[in-house]
Amino acid sequence: MRSLFFLALVFITMHSFSQGYKVKSFELNINDGSAFQAPLDSNGHPCGLIKVRTDSPDLTFDGNVVGTVENKMNEYWVFLANGSTSITIKHPNFMPQKLSMQDYGLDNVSSKATYILTLQELKYNKEKQGVEIIVKPENASLYVDDIFIDNMNSGGLYHLFLPKGNHICRIEQKGYRNVVQAITTGKEAQHLNVELESVMAELDISCKTTTAEIYVDGEKKGNGSWKGKVLAGKHIVEAKQTNYETFSQEIMIDEKEFKTMVAPQLKRSEGELYVETVPSKLPLIIDGVNVGDSPVNIKLSTGKHIVTCNAYGIIPNRIEVEVKANEKTSKKMDIKYKSDHELAECYQEAYEGSTEAIYELIYYLTEELDPPQYEEALFWKDRHPNKNNIYQDAAKEGYNLRWEYLFCKWGEIQKAREIYKEKEKEGEEPRELIWSLALMGDACYEIKKYDDAISFYKESLSKVNSGTSYENSDNESLFKSLSGELIEKIGDCFKEKGDKQQAVSYYQKAKNYYIKSGDTDQKEKVESKLKELGY
Repeated sequence: MRSLFFLALVFITMHSFSQGYKVKSFELNINDGSAFQAPLDSNGHPCGLIKVRTDSPDLTFDGNVVGTVENKMNEYWVFLANGSTSITIKHPNFMPQKLSMQDYGLDNVSSKATYILTLQELKYNKEKQGVEIIVKPENASLYVDDIFIDNMNSGGLYHLFLPKGNHICRIEQKGYRNVVQAITTGKEAQHLNVELESVMAELDISCKTTTAEIYVDGEKKGNGSWKGKVLAGKHIVEAKQTNYETFSQEIMIDEKEFKTMVAPQLKRSEGELYVETVPSKLPLIIDGVNVGDSPVNIKLSTGKHIVTCNAYGIIPNRIEVEVKANEKTSKKMDIKYKSDHELAECYQEAYEGSTEAIYELIYYLTEELDPPQYEEALFWKDRHPNKNNIYQDAAKEGYNLRWEYLFCKWGEIQKAREIYKEKEKEGEEPRELIWSLALMGDACYEIKKYDDAISFYKESLSKVNSGTSYENSDNESLFKSLSGELIEKIGDCFKEKGDKQQAVSYYQKAKNYYIKSGDTDQKEKVESKLKELGY
């Protein structure tokens, strides 16, 4: 239920209440010690005292009042908090009046200071007419004859006393259509009920980055999306998230308009990261991606990143770095090599591009280690300054490794064939060529390149059967056993491919060669394979 407030419309001047009270004086009395025992305000400071001198018994006071106001024979004692700048005086027949101390040459209320405010009452004009005005929304502003009416207790209900005659009422509020209405006061009480029409617009905002914070004109509205009322006009819509670039767009919206807006996926903001290793030229990995050899200078999204140096031959090193937007972050990693590695001294030279060190590592990894480390050997091959012609360069420096075999193990079958053809053209011995083809077949089989393996085995078998490789040989059984092994390996390839019929055919041929050569162990081995296939 709305409270009723009986207020008198006043025409305000700097020093008076129209039809109420006139301020005769408001000044500091430095000789009055009444405030020395003043109560403390909420901050623990002594209050100041305003002595309000008037013969009216019906005054009350608002503001930073501390404690109970005392009426001491035509003088009110009002204690105000230290630093207060105003006091509001109320009377049941007059409009409340707020007095600003600055209007009277005073800064603010000081602790333990006494001020004298002297009021003179003006006679109440009984020739006025009561007017009741109700406004909606209740926080709308009311002006009568261009004078703002301050409804101190809110609620949208005003009881005013206006001089008889014509008056103009204006009611306004942001987001509503203003209303101007004339009223005439006379013998009977007037009633005015005004409800403003809303002209608020409505925005429906969403962002494809659903965790982004939505702002309208700098005020946070929600996360991911927001729908609500706004004033017509220009607005700034923003979508923000830590470590992302802020999306900002200016929009115009008309009265009562409904507008939707979808902000795009936010982009990660970027910074710069510089990482160097000691020693240098070591491969670096950032967030699981190889970014090249140190030192590395790279643009990254803002936030935390993991930098790893876990190269061959070194003790792994891992650091976490935070990249800030539009800033450059520099980090240094001290790296140590594994001291127990036989070729530890070769690693740094190899990382720096020494071909001799690279060849030494490849030889060690493929010829001396058991089992061979072909994966690391491929790593070093790819770091060779002339990796596409590494075989020719190695031959010049005397590193005659089984390059065609290595290329097969590395999956570069065509390169292996080219090297073999080059050796064949140079007149390599037939036995070496047979052995080379068989080794290439073995390498392809191990990496599951079965068609290439079959091709190499068949080519090797063709050279064995050509009669040139073992001419004038007294060891015919060796010839037949070798043919049996190659045929058996072809059967193994078909078995792995799932071609059971072809596998059985080649196993049976291999068995016959083993019988002719007298190789009992190999014969039993191939019989076991046939049995496994149901033969």
